[in-house]
Amino acid sequence: MRMILILLLAGGLLADLAGGETAWKTTVWPTLSRFCLDCHSGDKAKGGLDLALLADEKQAKDRPDLWLKIARQLDRKQMPPATSPQPMDNERKAIRTWIDQSAHADIYNKRIKPLLTRYCYDCHSPGGGNKGGVNLSYIETQAEVGNLAKLWPTVQQVIKDNEMPPKNRPEPSPSERELLGHWLTYQIDLQQVDCTKKTDTATMSKAAASHTWSRPLSSTEYANTITALLGVDVPAGVLSKDGDSSLSPIIIDERLDAAVLSVDRFFAADAGVAAKHQRDRLINGRPSASAAAVLSDAARIVWRRPAASAEVAKAAQKVAASAATWPASLGDGLVLLLMSPNCQMLVEPVDGRKGQALRDPYALAARLSYLLWQEPPDPPLSAAADSKAILADDEIAAQAARMLRDPRSIRFARRLARNYLGIAVLGGAKLPDPKRFPQFDEALRQSMEDEAAHFLMSILRDGRPLSDLVDAGYVWVDGRMAKHYGLPGVTGDGFRKVAVRDGQRGGIAGLAAVLTATSYPGRTSVVMRGKWLVEQILGDDIPPPPPNVPTLEESAADNANMTMRQRLEQHRRKPECASCHQRMDPLGFCLEKYDPIGRIRTTDGSLPIDDRAELISGESFTGMDGLRTYLRSNNQKIIDRFSRKLLGQICERGGIPECDIRDLFADLSPATTGDALFRRIVTSVHFRQRFFTTDSPGR
Repeated sequence: MRMILILLLAGGLLADLAGGETAWKTTVWPTLSRFCLDCHSGDKAKGGLDLALLADEKQAKDRPDLWLKIARQLDRKQMPPATSPQPMDNERKAIRTWIDQSAHADIYNKRIKPLLTRYCYDCHSPGGGNKGGVNLSYIETQAEVGNLAKLWPTVQQVIKDNEMPPKNRPEPSPSERELLGHWLTYQIDLQQVDCTKKTDTATMSKAAASHTWSRPLSSTEYANTITALLGVDVPAGVLSKDGDSSLSPIIIDERLDAAVLSVDRFFAADAGVAAKHQRDRLINGRPSASAAAVLSDAARIVWRRPAASAEVAKAAQKVAASAATWPASLGDGLVLLLMSPNCQMLVEPVDGRKGQALRDPYALAARLSYLLWQEPPDPPLSAAADSKAILADDEIAAQAARMLRDPRSIRFARRLARNYLGIAVLGGAKLPDPKRFPQFDEALRQSMEDEAAHFLMSILRDGRPLSDLVDAGYVWVDGRMAKHYGLPGVTGDGFRKVAVRDGQRGGIAGLAAVLTATSYPGRTSVVMRGKWLVEQILGDDIPPPPPNVPTLEESAADNANMTMRQRLEQHRRKPECASCHQRMDPLGFCLEKYDPIGRIRTTDGSLPIDDRAELISGESFTGMDGLRTYLRSNNQKIIDRFSRKLLGQICERGGIPECDIRDLFADLSPATTGDALFRRIVTSVHFRQRFFTTDSPGR
């Protein structure tokens, strides 16, 4: 990425610097020509970026926005794509040196500093009172920019959110704001991402070894933990929905009720088959004198580790004092185990004896089990923890693969679908209008969400290539979704894989859950769907709309006789709206063939469907087929976005060093399979170890 930044900046911004022309002619342009022009030249230049037009330094001089944007992609190893020929290390190094020492400095002096002077110095200089304690006026050269490294993320955010400059001050134009945004992004990356200096994980791990990390179980996790021990379901409505991460007095009272009611059901004469199986497993014909041993076995399940005899002594005393007959006398003791902090909290002591904060076998097993199933480890996983076999890469990978094949892994897949695809809104207030779409009910909503979950799970579980995210050629449907899609021959509640050949389904863009979540209650939204593709799937940022600009909904009354395309074109005439809508709207139009609940349609009211896309580059395509071709050309970005989302969910933390992420995913390609990606993450240091920052114990 830095390579292209170098290239773009080199074009004209360095021409007046000594040696600039030589660097451009001998290094920058030859490398750019060799590795970039195949895709980025001519009438069909990908992304609308025709670098052939920048071959002359004078022509390239006025495009610092492009150089900064491309540099960021090169830094992240998104360009050239992993499947394309790559520059030699010495070529990359030469270009990086050129841009860091020459081009980047020239951008600051000629483009950025004048903008800061014009829009920021009135407040953020000694003459303006250094508001917020920020003085930008002393930054005379690019070399001094690093002195405010910690400030730039905040500056970037307030500019992005249109909070600065203040409304009573001159405003930068959209192009100036965009240039500042690209420069700040690059500057932040430059300060935070120096992959020549590897993260000192050993030091971080050693610091973490002196801490014990813990978090409360969620309501779902606690309910599943009770079920894993007793074989009974917690009565509906007893526990609050997930969301409260604390153990407040109200939550504790709820959980006590859940434990007592569940234990009563466990010992009831009409208990179900699962409860009877668990009774046999725990008690196994043992007499009352074995109460402590039974409780130790129970604690092994719900505490997720072996319990010392002293730890269950109080529970054993409760059993001995009970007026109930054996084995019902175990009830109070089991409740005590379920209410213990050892059950309520996921606790992770660490093994720091070798200077590393490795999770111990029991913490690692619990982490994997609550990640995938939201419940305690089952017997095979517990046995792997007891033997410490789980500490080996092959064993933890095998356990993860086994657990992904279990139906309980749908719990993980649902969370992944909500997070990655942004479909959590389907569980909230933003639902289709019931008068216009009476067929959309809770059952269909759940089937939509589960279709997305099963689709993503199949990629991770079944060894499918990551390219299936865009172009799968199959769907996962139950009878309800098959009817919704018009697919014959599928009935019942179970989900199954069905081949599709019409090109309208297969892949994330054709999921009904996505199409519904990106619609208004009564109509589709070109903007929302386009924004979803740009941000959620391609991973590019779209800033919030500027203030005081009416939304399309608000201006609809004035444009009642206009088509959606005409209304959007009128909206884009506003300079403050154009740059973002030119990126979002064309892609959103490609999905206009799908109605607000994801069904295929041929008209929108009385009007024919208009699903043509016309990019700012001049590239055009139509409908899902054209969109899929466009997305395939951006497969590397899509894979990078998905992999980062998956990494964050598996490791349950942010803040993983950017260079570590790049190393972990350096050779991913569309042919990489989902199971290989999953194995790569669960065997990585980021899953197996805890890390510690100076602020607080990490995860």
